[in-house]
Amino acid sequence: MSKREEKVMSLSGIDSSAISKQQLNQYFRNYLDSGIHGIGFSAYEEGQ
Repeated sequence: MSKREEKVMSLSGIDSSAISKQQLNQYFRNYLDSGIHGIGFSAYEEGQ
């Protein structure tokens, strides 16, 4: 995991600390249901 954990949700465009986990789950469910182009993933750890 990144050593900058506070940055993880910064790309979502919402303040996740201001809403409940249930609201956050619903937000992303709606987003995924509307369709996405893809998901990027890198198996490298920070510093590699």
